[in-house]
Amino acid sequence: MKIANSRRNYCMIAVRAASGAGFALALASCSTTALEEIAPQSAAAVRPPAIAQPRQPDGYPNLNVRSEPASAQLSDEDRAALTGDLAAARARQGAAASAGQAASERERLRRLALRHGDEALGAIEATE
Repeated sequence: MKIANSRRNYCMIAVRAASGAGFALALASCSTTALEEIAPQSAAAVRPPAIAQPRQPDGYPNLNVRSEPASAQLSDEDRAALTGDLAAARARQGAAASAGQAASERERLRRLALRHGDEALGAIEATE
């Protein structure tokens, strides 16, 4: 009995090794190592256009040159107007949420949950 079990274990190991080797061989035959074969690209698509950046004599970029902004910046008047609008919206939200209203809303939702649970349980039991 002991010899039969060890022979069976060797056979299982051999089968697993053969199937693993076969899987690895099948996988290797479907793959390629050249990225150009998978997705060929032109040279213009690979390299982004060079941005003229001032450089120091040693080749490093010159960080002391002020960069151009990507978009128009907010003026002081626009900033003040937006800040005022946000402050007004904050005040409206704060006035609407008082402690008494929050407690009554919490109780209303608690009653709704209890009633909904009973209704759902009744609907489930009615279908059985």
